[in-house]
Amino acid sequence: MPVTDAPLLQHYRTWLDQDGYHARLRHLLPQAAIDYGCRQEVHATDRWDLIQSAIHNQVLHWCWQGSTQSYGIAPADGLA
Repeated sequence: MPVTDAPLLQHYRTWLDQDGYHARLRHLLPQAAIDYGCRQEVHATDRWDLIQSAIHNQVLHWCWQGSTQSYGIAPADGLA
C-alpha cells in the first residue's frame, strides 16, 4: 500500500498536494541565510526525497548559523 501523506519533520510544516510534497520552515529565515543558500521551503515528488531535501536544508542552516556566530557576527549582518 503506497504512503500518501506528508512525513512529519521537526522544524517544518509539511503537506502533500497536487504539486507534490512540501516542507516549510516554521520560522522565517533572514535574507542572509537565504543568500547563503538556505531555503524557506523545499519541494519533492516523493516523501523520501522531501525528507532528504529538508535534512540537507537544515544542515545548511546550521552551517550558516555556525559560520556567522563563531566569529561573533550577528547572522543578520549578511556574511556567508
